[in-house]
This record gives sequence, structure tokens and C-alpha cells, in this order.
Amino acid sequence: NAILTASETAIDIDLDGSNMGLLNGETLSVTQLLYGLMVCSANDAANVLAEAVAGDIETFVGKMNERAQELGMENTHFVNAHGYHDTEHYTTARDLARLAACAMQYDLFRTVVGTAIYEIPPTNKYEETRIISNNNALVNAYRDHRYAYSPATGKIIEKIIDECFAPEYVAVVTGGRAENAALLEQKFDFVFFTGSQAVGK
Repeated sequence: NAILTASETAIDIDLDGSNMGLLNGETLSVTQLLYGLMVCSANDAANVLAEAVAGDIETFVGKMNERAQELGMENTHFVNAHGYHDTEHYTTARDLARLAACAMQYDLFRTVVGTAIYEIPPTNKYEETRIISNNNALVNAYRDHRYAYSPATGKIIEKIIDECFAPEYVAVVTGGRAENAALLEQKFDFVFFTGSQAVGK
């Protein structure tokens, strides 16, 4: 569980995007950053992890696109490490299902995305305990948070069950509301909703 240091470039994010308030020179473990990334959709955490993996964010995004092609995500193109809206940053429900099916093979991923609340103790730069809350209203009953960029998100609800590992299934909701995604709980053992999409097992 390596310790990473947040750089000035990593924390240089749009202020209206999701973040965990990382400070320049702050050190956190990879695990803590993964929880920040996947529990509260922290853009700054994504950048710190990207730099650690590939040396810089641009190179990491290139690797993201390479991996997307390997997974058969033919209608996906990434331009940043965290998903903040960009006109050249796009995907489809089917491609998200492929990505989710791959990610769900990893126990750590399953654990993290199923976590409602996570605490990060004080660090070398931040004196208080961070309490991060899952944006997914299907995981965290105390949250009804939905974020979307219009007209970037659509109003399509699509369930994708092919390309999955039986008896597991993946469901993707694009541009839907959390209460619509909640209907998936009747059919799926596990569903997570992150703003413009919900993915379930």
C-alpha cells in the first residue's frame, strides 16, 4: 500500500468538480486515494493516482484509451483521468457495461464501490479526519446526490446483460435519476449509481 504525494498539477482541477480537497504535498496511501476516487468521485485523487501509475496525467489517459480498445469499448474516448466533462470525452452505455464487467472481477473494486462512508485520518497537510460519503444513493441511503452536465447526458435507460460473466449481469443507466436506477435493485444483486450512470451486478 504505497504512499503517494499530491502534486500541484494533480490538484489543479475545476473547482466545480468533485474532489476531496487534497493539498499540494499531501501524502496519502494508494488505498485511501482509491476510496476517494470511487466513493466520492474525487477528481484530485484520480490525478494523483494517474501520475503515480504513468508519470503524468496525459500518458495515463493514453493508457486508459488503449485499455478501452482492448476491452472492446469502440465508442469511448477519454481526455482526462477522472471523467470531468469535455466535449471530446465520451462513452456509451454498452461500453460502460464492458468496463464494469471487467472491474467487477476485482474484489477491491467491489468493496470500495460498495462502501457508504469512509474515514481518512489526519495527514501531513490536513489536521482533521476526512469523512467521505458515497455519491451513489443506492449504496448510501443518506445521499440523494445526482450530478450531470446537460446536454452532455441523455435520457436513455439501457440494460446490458451480454458480455458478462454468468450468473452476473451489468446494468447501465445513462442520464437517468437515482430513483429510476433503484428499480434495478429488484433484478440485480448489486447496483451503483454515479451521476449519469448506474452499474449493477
